[in-house]
Amino acid sequence: MTLKVRNRVVAALLVVATVLAPAGVTAFWAQQTITNPEKYVQTVTNVFTAQNVRDNISQAVAETVAESTMVEEGIAKLLPDNLSVLSPLLTSALGNLAGDLTKKALGSQAADAIARVIAVQSHKALMAVLTGQIDENSPFLVNGDLVLDLTVLADDVVTQVGERNETLGKVLQEVVAKVPPILLLEGEQITALRAVYNAANPFLIVLLPFTIALYVIAVVISRRREQTLMQAGATFAGSQMLLALGLWWVKDSYLANLTGAVFGPAVSAIFDQLLTYLWQSILISVLIGAIAFTVGLIYTLKRNSTTSSGRI
Repeated sequence: MTLKVRNRVVAALLVVATVLAPAGVTAFWAQQTITNPEKYVQTVTNVFTAQNVRDNISQAVAETVAESTMVEEGIAKLLPDNLSVLSPLLTSALGNLAGDLTKKALGSQAADAIARVIAVQSHKALMAVLTGQIDENSPFLVNGDLVLDLTVLADDVVTQVGERNETLGKVLQEVVAKVPPILLLEGEQITALRAVYNAANPFLIVLLPFTIALYVIAVVISRRREQTLMQAGATFAGSQMLLALGLWWVKDSYLANLTGAVFGPAVSAIFDQLLTYLWQSILISVLIGAIAFTVGLIYTLKRNSTTSSGRI
């Protein structure tokens, strides 16, 4: 193999590896978190049972009750006319009580079981979308678009609470009803995602090792291995930084419409938890790229120093 051909092969390997690197890391994360039912359910269940999420939901219930005209009017009817001025105060107190009761209910074993059911159902819906096997009448599809409708996911929770306390069940239903469906993917994006998933799924598990192998081969066959190692490290780290930028943009876009929403903090927590391993994979990949670049740089400087000394 001539030097010119070898350089072209090395350059081609680096380009292909750099293009595949973000997909490889994302595929690794998807295999570990999204398509793996056990890990997905565990991750989502842990979010629903997290104390800060439960505190946010309990606070939302308390605020909704305190601001509910239905509750205030109901209390006013029960009070004599000369005590009707106490209605707002009693409504606020009832809101605090509802929040405390909700926090206790969410901390029960029954709530943990419900959280797991919700996680299982959401994973089945997600995989059905990816494989194209989702029922067209599914509540997760609205006009062909994939939405996250918390009113559907929370039906079991509302039912369980309502069986124990009818008033609290109605209040919780009122809270959930205030949460608009969150658009996740439009119909065209679903079609494209399915096509990519069906084409790439058999290869997802080996995509990251294959990408790393391309980098290794490029370094091994290169005439100036230390320089190629620098290029490989820089391009790998750079591709991961671009992936991180895209991930930040996606998160910002999805969560922008949740500002001030009742379950906004909870959904944000779920989103963050699902992407935790992807963020970690990106950071580790950037670190590996930086180490490779540094090692290549050290050997390049050492070689140049040796060459200069030899000339002298």
